[in-house]
Amino acid sequence: MRRRVRQCAAAALLLAAGAGCSRLLGPRYWDPPAEDRATAESVARLHVLQNLSDQAGQPDVMALAPDAEGRVDYPVVFTVGGAPFARYRHRMWGEVHEGVRTVVVAWFDPVRMPDEDPGADAEGEFPAYFTVRVDPAARRVVP
Repeated sequence: MRRRVRQCAAAALLLAAGAGCSRLLGPRYWDPPAEDRATAESVARLHVLQNLSDQAGQPDVMALAPDAEGRVDYPVVFTVGGAPFARYRHRMWGEVHEGVRTVVVAWFDPVRMPDEDPGADAEGEFPAYFTVRVDPAARRVVP
């Protein structure tokens, strides 16, 4: 009986300590303001164009850089996995990653969802869903 009481007391102590630590570390998710969302979307879009798009690696694409206000002169049309990037939709949320407040931008193709396409070769196609994590304060992509 004493052993069971000690085990319960130890478990309660660990739970209390864990709850205290999570309060000290802060919440894992946060709601980024509109300015951080706009910055994250711009940085992530340039990352997708230069690293994930069908045009990635081309000299003119790699030379693109934001101007003083953070705007980029994107090509009229660029594609990801053969689909126009304009077709992709995105969602954003804030997440604390390694102690840094980041904004996660998740893009998905609403026309081609991996689970709904039984004829697709899962290993050979670019996924219809991908995410980019951005540190809006530093204006850079976080690996």
